[in-house]
Amino acid sequence: MTTVSASTQTSPEPALYKTQSSNSGPTRLSGWLILVGIGLIISPIRIAFIDFTLLSIFLDGTWSAISSSSSEFYNPILAFMIPFEFVMNLAFIFGFIFLIYLYFTKSSIFPRWFIAIYTANLIFIVADAFLVNLAVPDQPVFDPDTAKELLRSSAACAVWIPYMLKSKRVEATFVD
Repeated sequence: MTTVSASTQTSPEPALYKTQSSNSGPTRLSGWLILVGIGLIISPIRIAFIDFTLLSIFLDGTWSAISSSSSEFYNPILAFMIPFEFVMNLAFIFGFIFLIYLYFTKSSIFPRWFIAIYTANLIFIVADAFLVNLAVPDQPVFDPDTAKELLRSSAACAVWIPYMLKSKRVEATFVD
């Protein structure tokens, strides 16, 4: 006669009772992350308008006058700065589009890229203002438009970078 021994294995726990990972917390793109998303969507559009204004400098003859050494308006620093600013703004547009992709795919690299691009944008605004001031010394370093951009970028960095670093929602949402 054969005896059947009872198995000492327990049945698998229902999903309801399983412990959550260390990234416990809300995992949806909601709460304050909605404001981050809105800002991400607006940013490339806003920068594109700035680049559109710069593009007109190339089309209306201003660029030719600034970049030609035989012109009375020749300014070698501006001749460098205008295309550099145009290219950097294009890079930021693509950077923000990349951030939008990472945001909606909830990629784990989103917070790092967010911090890097926001910090780079702030540094670029300051560096650009000082370089333009070298080219046109009689103008204030921070004209009203530049001061507004600097304030906007500084406030965004001051609020959203600590949020990316400390938020439990960010930690739980952006995982692979």
